[in-house]
Amino acid sequence: LHKLKPNTGDEAKPTLFIKIRQFLANFSAHYESKRKQERYDKFFKQREISFLHDLHRLRDIIQRRQSKVVFCHNDLLIHNIIHDDKTDSISFIDYEYADYNYQDFDIANHFCEYAGVEDFNYSRCPDKEYKREWITKYLIYYLERKPTKDEVDNLLDGNNIFEAAAHFFWALWALVQSQISTIDFDYLDYAVQRYELFQKCMLKCD
Repeated sequence: LHKLKPNTGDEAKPTLFIKIRQFLANFSAHYESKRKQERYDKFFKQREISFLHDLHRLRDIIQRRQSKVVFCHNDLLIHNIIHDDKTDSISFIDYEYADYNYQDFDIANHFCEYAGVEDFNYSRCPDKEYKREWITKYLIYYLERKPTKDEVDNLLDGNNIFEAAAHFFWALWALVQSQISTIDFDYLDYAVQRYELFQKCMLKCD
């Protein structure tokens, strides 16, 4: 998937900040439900959280990194990864969010998805050694050769800021869903959890 090239020959633009700005444009801090409003205000409003400030801070760090832009799935949670027992092969489904994006984001977001959704538990996410092994195997396929230590370290070093980006992305997505979705799921609580994880990751990036 990451080897696909743009048909136009032009440099592809990453969708990350385009989508984040769309989420911000589609979200209002005012809820029809009094209970939801109180919960939103208790966490976000009372802490004087500025999503635009967070966005600019995140963007500045990521732009300094100069991550490679490739065609990404952008939503590789467990339900979107299918294993065929007969052929021992893996395929992806649900390309709703697929677009050109930072290579680091697709990898870091996948690691975040180990936590699950319905029963979100970040302790399930892989440790540094697992990530190193995973990235090494990924690069063998992506580069079609054995990667150097520096190439592995480069992707591993970018993992924290892009995990922060993934948490911020899905926190804002969940806030939008908390206002428009009819699905029986506590999107507001999910947004709070992802935003708290975003803050923790950003502390390591300063």
